[in-house]
Parts: sequence; structure tokens; C-alpha cells
Amino acid sequence: MAAVGTDMSNDLGVDGNKQGGTEVKNGLVTLLATPAVEDGRIDADKARQAANVYQEAIPHLAKLMIDSTDLTALGVLKALNDKIKQQNEKEENPPDG
Repeated sequence: MAAVGTDMSNDLGVDGNKQGGTEVKNGLVTLLATPAVEDGRIDADKARQAANVYQEAIPHLAKLMIDSTDLTALGVLKALNDKIKQQNEKEENPPDG
């Protein structure tokens, strides 16, 4: 254990962070991100992506309610559906999920 006033600069990186499995933030030593926290971030990112696809689809769905033969709207929605299927395959989810 280091005595008070001992130079511990060898333990700190150039940016003042402790080297190894911890980080120094606001003068406190904290653990690095845990897997559960990272999983939560990934899930939140997936939810944001799904919301953006949904927002992109809404105007085209509205067009189809007015004219069910609107080829532009059908094409855009098919492309969005294909994008969702590809992402599901990448994540090994059911294609219709």
C-alpha cells in the first residue's frame, strides 16, 4: 500500500485514468462496463432502429390507405421489409420477427 504523498504516476495513464480494469472518473475508481449494461445498450439501440424504420413506413402506409395500388409506396415498404428480414437473419431471429 502506498503511503500518503507517494508519487503514484506510474499507475496512471497520460489521461489520468488508472491502467487495467478500472477507470478514474471524478476522482472515483469505477469498474468498466458490465455485460448486462452493454446488453441494455444494445437492446436500446435496436429499439431506436426499429422506431426509425416504423417512422419511415408510416407515410407510405398512409398513402396505401388512400390508394392501395400506389407502386411507389409498395416498393418502399417492400424495401423496408427486406431490410428488417436481413437484420433478423443477421441476428439469428425468425425472419418475420
